[in-house]
Amino acid sequence: MDKYDELRESLSDNTKNMLSTLHDINELTIPQSAFSEGNILEKIHVFYISDIHLEEHMRKAGINLANKRTRSKYIRNLVKKIFNNDTVNYMTRRSITPCHMADLLNGYYYLFIDETRDMTDKERRDLEFKLRNNKISLSVEPRLRKCLIIDGDLADNIDNVEMFFLFMRKQINKFKYEDDICCPIFYILGNHECSNYNTVEEAVQVYKDRLSEYDITVLNNESVEFRNCIVFGGTGFAKYNNFYNSNNLVGPKDMHGNREYEACESDRTNQEYEKLLSVAKETQKPLIAITHYPLKDWMNSQVDNHCYYFTGHDHINTISSQNNSRIFADNQIGYDNTEIELKDAIIGACYNPFINYDDGIHEITIKQYMDFYRYNGEDIRVGHIRNQLSKNAKFYMIKQNGFYGFFVVNNKNTKICEGGLVKTISEITDIRYFYECFYSMIYQYVSALLPLRKYQERLSETVKELKIPYPEAGHIHGLIVDVDFYHHMMINPNDGKITFYYSPFFGLVKELGSFSKLLKSMESHDYYIKCNRDYLEAKKQAVTKGILKKVGKDNHDFEKIDIKNSLYSVSRRVNQLQRLFTSNILREWDDSIIKRIVGEDIVNNMIPEDKELTDYKLVQKNWMNLERISSDKITPKLVRCALDNRRKCIFPYTALSDDGFVDFKSRMSNEKLQEYIKHIPEDVLKMCIKDFSDALGIRILEVFPLGLLGERELDYICNKFPVDTKFILELASRLPNERWTDEVGKRIARLVKVKARPRYCEKTVWDQITFFRNKTM
Repeated sequence: MDKYDELRESLSDNTKNMLSTLHDINELTIPQSAFSEGNILEKIHVFYISDIHLEEHMRKAGINLANKRTRSKYIRNLVKKIFNNDTVNYMTRRSITPCHMADLLNGYYYLFIDETRDMTDKERRDLEFKLRNNKISLSVEPRLRKCLIIDGDLADNIDNVEMFFLFMRKQINKFKYEDDICCPIFYILGNHECSNYNTVEEAVQVYKDRLSEYDITVLNNESVEFRNCIVFGGTGFAKYNNFYNSNNLVGPKDMHGNREYEACESDRTNQEYEKLLSVAKETQKPLIAITHYPLKDWMNSQVDNHCYYFTGHDHINTISSQNNSRIFADNQIGYDNTEIELKDAIIGACYNPFINYDDGIHEITIKQYMDFYRYNGEDIRVGHIRNQLSKNAKFYMIKQNGFYGFFVVNNKNTKICEGGLVKTISEITDIRYFYECFYSMIYQYVSALLPLRKYQERLSETVKELKIPYPEAGHIHGLIVDVDFYHHMMINPNDGKITFYYSPFFGLVKELGSFSKLLKSMESHDYYIKCNRDYLEAKKQAVTKGILKKVGKDNHDFEKIDIKNSLYSVSRRVNQLQRLFTSNILREWDDSIIKRIVGEDIVNNMIPEDKELTDYKLVQKNWMNLERISSDKITPKLVRCALDNRRKCIFPYTALSDDGFVDFKSRMSNEKLQEYIKHIPEDVLKMCIKDFSDALGIRILEVFPLGLLGERELDYICNKFPVDTKFILELASRLPNERWTDEVGKRIARLVKVKARPRYCEKTVWDQITFFRNKTM
């Protein structure tokens, strides 16, 4: 029988158990879908940038703003710099770029199907006949292939804006073919552009008039419809932002201090957005929504998965994925950033590079990997992966039942990808092993997380039912469920307890005793939420739900959290595993799980013969493996490897010179530890006394052969690990009579500082100490 047949047979029983849980797993994972079936003609390439603030950068460059010539030179060079090499490569491609002729023909076939969707069979046959005989040409709406977005705050002065677009149009004209469609430029006014005008309408009209000759589309709560998408744009303003709004930010002169005017502009943007979103859903087109202000400042609903969002204004660069939608706010230049370049996003059919891949093992490229993570709302750096691939490693993707795993395999080991990082997981170098065990591994992790995830989903749904007008409402990450940007719920996975808290920034929290108190805190920080009728109605139902009626600690003061040693740390680890639910990506692997299912021998049989573990590697993997090596082969090097406290599998005791000792709760019993030490030859033990002392501290007296501990060794132990009298007396009470040698007894007597017997000390132990104390006099 082939070793893989043996592996599959051993996994078969586990597979039967997995099938019963498969429905629950698929219910909680995100479906991998796009707007089309991968048709190349549906691909849209969007280049975007915002918040350049030309005047500020020119001032810092020492440019005299009154000198038109120097301003012109600076802006011309900046525009050239904006188009980096990748952008130029994409810009110079034709709008239709087939990899093979079949792709092009397939694309036109789907175009024809779309055009004739509502025809009868007879009408379609007649049309085909006319096309075949060149008696008719099929006229269709233009499709958006690529576009460029300037998302506000380009400059304060319109002269600088006009100069910028003059050079930009010249630059783009160099890139396109004569017979190619142009790259539309969509320009959204920011609050800085409006600051020299009384009203928004006045500013928009002036900008449209001045920029018309450069073919710039200025959008102010307006839209442009293409065959494959709808593009909508507007400034947005900040009706729902109580901190940064028209009271303290520049903008139209009539809006300064006039929150009612600002709210009216936000409502106009929101109403037009809602109307176009309905149209986009009816026509099954994606909506590209561009606003200068962040979504939470003007939107009174949650983000929609039928829409792609581009925002700027706050200079906080993020790209996020919520409710299956993408929010691109990651190219805001700001005042200090000198790397002024366009970023690009691919939206449409090719957005998920693996959507049409069959289940199996696929060798992939780094670009595909990065595109897939971008599809899932994450920008990652792949320097570690690129470094591995430069050393003749291979990059594999495993796809199975809608789940993905990414592995780097070389001739020594296999690593799993955790975003931009890689982690060694096995000495097995055959990717088929990981494919055969892939779903078993997913099942084990998902089964462990499923109760927690279902609980979180219920909390998330309850939060969403409140109709809180912020995109993050109900978002799950790690152990946390967001209510709004500052208010959260954290679930303790051990006891299911919910902690409600307010956190103005990461690491500082104020616990709130109940969900109703959390809502009250949220309302006190956000005036407009109290005026939202949908929220107020939903709130009455939510606070009475059993899942949220739990009461926790109420703390009136802020508390600084120890990030490394709190539930925050656990939450981060859980968030890694929860990629199974949010992105369908496996980012952890533990061979010991497979060993428990199929047996250790079957897994070890997968390791290539020339890769059999040496004794050192065996001990390095787990210090307990020292017992598997025969005594005559144990060397001081192997013992020191087992005792190395820098590794994860450290010895069950740790002694630190500065902080005393740390006693692990799940430590090995003294009896087992003595057996472990007896397995080591006496001559090796003599050479490793110092290493054992560093690992065990003063408790070496309980388990180590006392005949090997001379006066010098005892001096070293007692001087390095000073302990109090109570600890020494407790240690003495555990020592059997045969371990009370003269040297040990005298040392213990010296370490006991009190003259009278404490109440917690047994009389027999005190008699022993008194006996040896008298011997030392």
